[in-house]
Amino acid sequence: MTRSDPIKPVCVFDGPRTCSQVFGKLWMAHPQLEHVFMHMMGPSVYGPQKNIWRGRQHCQDAEAAFTSLTETANNGPGMFPPETYPNQSKEIQQTVAAIQERRKTAWVKDHTFCVMPPAVIDTWLSKKSWSEKQLDNPTPFSTEFLDSVTPVFLFRHPALTIPSWLRMMKDSLRNEIEDEDFQICTTLYWTRLLFDSYLRRRGVMGCSNGGKSCKVPLIIETSDLIYKTEAVVHRVCQETGVARDGVQFAWEPAPEDLQPPSALARTFFKDMFESTGIRRKLQVGKPREVR
Repeated sequence: MTRSDPIKPVCVFDGPRTCSQVFGKLWMAHPQLEHVFMHMMGPSVYGPQKNIWRGRQHCQDAEAAFTSLTETANNGPGMFPPETYPNQSKEIQQTVAAIQERRKTAWVKDHTFCVMPPAVIDTWLSKKSWSEKQLDNPTPFSTEFLDSVTPVFLFRHPALTIPSWLRMMKDSLRNEIEDEDFQICTTLYWTRLLFDSYLRRRGVMGCSNGGKSCKVPLIIETSDLIYKTEAVVHRVCQETGVARDGVQFAWEPAPEDLQPPSALARTFFKDMFESTGIRRKLQVGKPREVR
């Protein structure tokens, strides 16, 4: 690879409580990469088109807790500006293009449900049939953009994800397992929908990026990430072209002044802020809980 030939941007699509912060931390200090972190959280959770806590059934307590947590932050939502889906997706695509112009590689990370606009979420909730447009590309990003990146899907077994998310949500935002918001955040359906859209474009329509081959998404399961870390890193580097020698396997805890001011963000990222690496050893008498 030469400076005139940067590798494709990498887009990591994951879900809550899938060890996505651990995965991202491995690549966080890589000199080849520039990170675009959770930019779609703004429109999904805080914006005027938000998909979460927008008055659905059972969510009054969650809305009150959400408002309380965000209002106690120094500057409201803080790291997640309350943008619209079209504006934020356009901003991400422009940011990625600028990173590539600097001869760096953009590393984009977002929860899959956050990149699903309200019309897609509502179609799923109402059990209506999908339109051809939604099947071809369910996101607010352009098809050309999606086909220009290397997609990576990170998932975790629901038997581990759902209890972990329930504990977090009951303590912070008063969600219950029957809440629609809870189902939106924990289902693997968004991962399947986006994954299938890649296969559909590749097999049925061909790719949109100037006749080049679009990538079949790389799939990583959390247990492999935790217990076969070296093998996962090797595979990611092989598939993306990112150099192996920039990956970090240990790090320092985040100092207080580098942590986000948002009380809600601190609630969700507390374990990662305090971590120094991947914890694999199980304590005797304790059930396995990979965070």
